[in-house]
Order: sequence, then structure tokens, then C-alpha cells
Amino acid sequence: MREIPHPPLDLWELTAAKSAAATFFHTPTWAGIIASEYPEFRVATRAFELADHEIALIPMVASVERNRFFIWLESMYQGGYGGIIATRPLSQDEVSEIYKRLLRRNVASLHIIGNPFDDPYDPPAFTKEPNSTHLLTLGDYRFLYDNFSDDKKRNITKAHRLGVAVTLAESLADYEAYYRVYEDTIRRWGETTLVTYPFSLFRKLYDHQGEAIKLWLAKEDGKVISGKVVFYHNSRAFYWHGATLEQYFQHYPDPLLMSAIIQDACKKNYRCLDLGPSAGLEGLERYKEKFGAQKAPFWSYTWQANKLHHLYKKVLGR
Repeated sequence: MREIPHPPLDLWELTAAKSAAATFFHTPTWAGIIASEYPEFRVATRAFELADHEIALIPMVASVERNRFFIWLESMYQGGYGGIIATRPLSQDEVSEIYKRLLRRNVASLHIIGNPFDDPYDPPAFTKEPNSTHLLTLGDYRFLYDNFSDDKKRNITKAHRLGVAVTLAESLADYEAYYRVYEDTIRRWGETTLVTYPFSLFRKLYDHQGEAIKLWLAKEDGKVISGKVVFYHNSRAFYWHGATLEQYFQHYPDPLLMSAIIQDACKKNYRCLDLGPSAGLEGLERYKEKFGAQKAPFWSYTWQANKLHHLYKKVLGR
């Protein structure tokens, strides 16, 4: 096994395209967005050429401690899946060897957000934490629509009747309008907000928008009242972010948007729509299940067993 510390972009893209487990979060596009948005991170992806010349790769970003020696690795950051992807299925021995090579003397921590599309494998010496997402298997849209809950179908009908229209964002002004909707959502959530994103991150999504990144908008009388950010890679779509103006809740733009996203993904032959983890919020899980999505478990892993780093903290009295 030959290590490739800084894999070239074309090799990374090829591996993500050929891997059956890869998601948008495994692509260089996402890693580049994160590294450019958050200055404390740099891209730290590593690749490995296997004995048969196939490629394995783990996308990562790294942050450096103040001492400039120890680093913290994340695969991947900001709500995305991580872990190893490869141009062919890997043996457990190969996976073990890759993880072993990642744990260098200067690595204080390695956190891997698991991947529901990959075979589960427990890396040695890692602690693991259960997680889950909701997946909707795509196919014939009419069949899927018929299996929406009755209240969601009524909501969609009412949204149409009230003149709510669905469109794709095209301009920076569209993204700015959506961000104002998001700010209203943050205000409504208050202290219960788990994470907030700056507009500069959405500006970077706008700069990369295309087949892989789409902002779906619901408008009424030309005003943006709701939106959803969806990422696309290989045969999968991933619903990453959404927001709706509170005063338009009873106009039901959200279920109308979701139905449009599902219909479009079916039309373009995507096989799965991932509605994302729900952070243990039962109401959010029920919402996703009303569109027919089913809960899918996966694991996340953390390694913090660097004895040298533990000694360093002990000397400093931390």
C-alpha cells in the first residue's frame, strides 16, 4: 500500500465518482468550501494506492493546536458524512491498515462521521457513537406521492391553491433572500438553535451552484417564503438545509418544496434522497417519515488515544 499524502484533484474526483459509498461530502468541492469558509481548517485528505493499483481515499480537514505540532482531523465537517471511500470494496485488513497509517504521532484526535451507505466497520481503539438518518428510496414519483401521509398531501394541495410556486435559485439575490428567511428561523428557534451558518457559507454555495448544489425556493407573489439546499452526487441527493418564514407556515411551502425535490430527483433517476440526521428530535423524525423516508442507523467514530498528546496536556496541567 502506497500513501498519497496530497492526492491530486482529478484522482480525488475519480475516486468519489467510482466509489459506491461516496456522497457529496466526500468530494473535493465540499472540502474546499469548508477550508475556504473556516480559516482554522485546511484540507488534509489522504489517499492510498492499493496492491492492485486501485485507490482508497479519506476526505479530511485539519485544525492545528496553538503549539503547532498536534492536529485535529475531521472527516467530514459541518453535517456531512466521512470515512474511507475507494474505487473497489476494501478488505478489513486494508481498512485497518489505512486507519493505522492515519494515526500519526502528531494527531491528537480523529473524528469520523459515519456513512449509512458504507459497510459498518469498527476501527480498533476508536470509540463509537450511534447516529441515524432518514432515507427515501426513489423510483416512480406517483407511487411515492400516494404514500405521503394524508395531511402532507392536503398541505401540498392547499399550497398550490394559495399560489405558492417552486423555483430554483439562480442569482445571488435569491440566496440573500433565502438567508433572510433563515435568519427568521434562527430568531424563532432562539437558544434551542444547535448550529448557525454565516451568509458567507451560502455565498460559497452560490459560487459552486450547478448539478451538485441546488437551492430550491418557494415563492408567493414573488417573495421568497421558504427554501431548501440539496446536494447531489452519483445516485444520491442529500437535503442539507431548510427554512420557512413563520407567517407563511399555514401556506405550506415546505411540503410543496419537498414534493418538488422528490419529483425532480425521480425524474433524473436518483436512487435515494437522504433527509439527514435529526439530532434526536422526534418531531423532525416524524416529519420525514410522513414523506415515506425510513430510519437508517450508522456509527460515528472518535480516536483520542495519543499518549504523547495526553502527556503534553498533563505537563501543561490541562
